[in-house]
Amino acid sequence: MTTPPRRSLPVLFLVVLVSVAGTALVTPLLPFYAVAFGVDGVLLGLPLAAYPLMQFVFSPLWGRLSDRIGRRPVILISLAGTGVGFLLLGLADSFWLLLFARLVGGAFGANVATAQAYVADLVGPNGRTRALGILGAAFGLGFIVGPASAAVLVQFALSAPAFFGAALSLANLVAAARLLPESRPRPASASRPRDSLLAPLRQRPVALAILVFGVGSLGSALYQAVFPLYARATVGFGPSETGVIFALVGGVAVFSQGVLVGRLSRRFTEHALLRGGLLLLALAAAHVPLATALAGGLGVVLGMLLLTVAESITAPAATAFLALGARSTEQGTVLGLGQSVGALARVIGPLAGAQLLASLGPFSLFLGCAVLFALSFLVALATPRPHPPADHPAFADREVPAVS
Repeated sequence: MTTPPRRSLPVLFLVVLVSVAGTALVTPLLPFYAVAFGVDGVLLGLPLAAYPLMQFVFSPLWGRLSDRIGRRPVILISLAGTGVGFLLLGLADSFWLLLFARLVGGAFGANVATAQAYVADLVGPNGRTRALGILGAAFGLGFIVGPASAAVLVQFALSAPAFFGAALSLANLVAAARLLPESRPRPASASRPRDSLLAPLRQRPVALAILVFGVGSLGSALYQAVFPLYARATVGFGPSETGVIFALVGGVAVFSQGVLVGRLSRRFTEHALLRGGLLLLALAAAHVPLATALAGGLGVVLGMLLLTVAESITAPAATAFLALGARSTEQGTVLGLGQSVGALARVIGPLAGAQLLASLGPFSLFLGCAVLFALSFLVALATPRPHPPADHPAFADREVPAVS
């Protein structure tokens, strides 16, 4: 196989960055869209839930398709479809067109697993976690760039961020079409995967890795969406204070995944980083209520930053661990299943977190997170490091391309 050139990882970084920034551009504005169309109650939450629900459905399907026809065409299709979703959102003149736009955006925006599978094809065992950390840094940067851009663009029109997202997707599509080669040869007909989409779950290491990934993702989703409610209930923070915290969290995530993870991955295996990160997550989540009680607002900020560092270590290690036991013909499928489980967690987590806040009080939110992270840690502790199959991309001794 011809190794893709060094520019591939920077292009993937931009693919993820633009996808995340585009989503972060419009997500905070969706309730305002719905209110403008005279919708409230349960219907108000439908556009917010539509995107992760479609990612839950389509992430494994796109991953599976990338195993069959290659990563590059799936990434290009998803970028084109994402642009269409943003364009429909900008043109929406009714609630149902708004909902349809988010369904389209979620279906085609489920391209993260394919980008991760490209990385798994591209790098050897010594660089996989580092490269996935660089993609993770694109997430943090996207959640900084997106809301900041939306705050400026919405001054012109409510639809302006959506049209800007469409333009970003088009520019990203052109860049990927020109600069992103295929990462793997198109498999011969006889070697293409023909088993069920869920067939990889019959492999115990893969099933356990997805369980670790899913429970950990649920722990993260439990607090992320409802954190502003926690901050308001405990220390009286409003939108401006929580906005500053989210900006700090994004900056710490970019540094941790872009720099810290790379350094740690040179000394520790993805299995060790996964276990250590989950343990740190459990301790950090349990620490947030104590820090809040002892130090007030400063404790909230410090607790969130510690959680961010722990998540930045855990996320790329979990993805690398998940990919390690998959066959080369199942990389996209397995990573797609992982992203699907993560999307389902993002649907369930905010609902469960809001219920904990309402019924048991604010401190129960992070204690619930700590329990989930501890459970994920215990499963990871009991899960042996999988041995990669003989055709696994990890046997190709390739270095991580520099992002420069």
